[in-house]
Amino acid sequence: MFMALRATTDDENSRGGHFHLSLGSAQAVERRLLALLALLAGAAGGEQGHGPGTVVNLLRLLRGDLRGVDLARLSIRQAYLQEVEAPDASLAGSHLAEAVLAEAFDFPTAVALSADVASLAAGTSTGEVRLWRVADRTPLLAVPAVPGHSGVVAAVALSEDGGLLVSGGFDGTVKLWEAQRAALLALGAVDSSA
Repeated sequence: MFMALRATTDDENSRGGHFHLSLGSAQAVERRLLALLALLAGAAGGEQGHGPGTVVNLLRLLRGDLRGVDLARLSIRQAYLQEVEAPDASLAGSHLAEAVLAEAFDFPTAVALSADVASLAAGTSTGEVRLWRVADRTPLLAVPAVPGHSGVVAAVALSEDGGLLVSGGFDGTVKLWEAQRAALLALGAVDSSA
């Protein structure tokens, strides 16, 4: 299911010696790129090569965003995703490598959405705890590993309105955070001998 390209030369179209490719309308190109992503998702990660990253970059340039794009099960390399809107895009089971993102942080080990779906929390492999407003991806809380957790964050949970966040780590601590002030409200220890 690869794109069929039609190349024309100067003799065929008298455009001054340039080589031209005709891919059809923008919608047709988008359909072909999405079909190619679906085809690549069916292949093993090691067999995908740089294809998914290239297609994602082309889609981003064509559409200006990645809204609703299914990127699940793809090995995405060298994708430029900084300032790219991607609500409702799926990255389930995907692997990102050498990608440019809006901000750097270690991979999430725990995530949670507030009940009103306005806030997203994440804990990372290095103990960071983060919170974003979903609507515009504004960071609301960014706690580095210390005073966050000294190891992997195993769980995060949010209050209904996203104002409070609780995080639990493999370091044996449970912490309650107030998002607005980025303040640690309570610290508890988990007895692992029980």
